Amino acid sequence: MLSIISPGTQVQVLDSSHAYFVRAQLSKDGKTLTGYMYRACLGGVR
Repeated sequence: MLSIISPGTQVQVLDSSHAYFVRAQLSKDGKTLTGYMYRACLGGVR
């Protein structure tokens, strides 16, 4: 699990070429986290 994020959190999408997941980066508690997130969690990503 990359992280549990609240609605409105800004997530930077690094790669959206996968069918169901996007490679994402976010900052939480002063740390930068990078990993994969389920595409459906990010409504605006196409």
